[in-house]
Amino acid sequence: MYAVASLLNLTADKQTRDLWRLLENSCGLSGISMTPLPHFSWQAAVDYDASSAQAALKELAEKIGPFNTRTAGLGMFTGQAPVLYLTVVKNERLFKIHKMIWDTLEPFSSNISNFYSTELWIPHITIAYKDLNPTNFSCVVKDLLLVPLDVEILIDNVTLLYHIEDEVGIKNQFYLIGKD
Repeated sequence: MYAVASLLNLTADKQTRDLWRLLENSCGLSGISMTPLPHFSWQAAVDYDASSAQAALKELAEKIGPFNTRTAGLGMFTGQAPVLYLTVVKNERLFKIHKMIWDTLEPFSSNISNFYSTELWIPHITIAYKDLNPTNFSCVVKDLLLVPLDVEILIDNVTLLYHIEDEVGIKNQFYLIGKD
């Protein structure tokens, strides 16, 4: 599996890792360690044509300038494998960039995830994944209830991440240098 994402700047990365540690130490949640790079995803697919996707990301990074966004509270994807996340505040610029990324990279993808389509995309930063359940959920709520979850984020990169078997890493990273 691959994802086009933006890695978090140092401050937001530290705040996210602090939340991960809190939930691991207090509630025993360690599933997030499967994807140990704090980020939010723009798009995901089983595979990309690597050279075309990398060239497209490089070109996009040259058009898009760095920008700030922030989180505002918690959200949850429910179901058999619930996910708890920080909600990234949506705004026109975020949606414009998402659409550019989606439209540019879709032709180079195989089995693209529709959860990241322009109609369904919910920008978020995952803080609990794989081991959240009804038994430990009350611990999570108790521990996060009074924690301020407004994180300021400088988005200055687009990154192609991979998750193949037990290995997670960065395939390519391009810094946003445009003047959009």
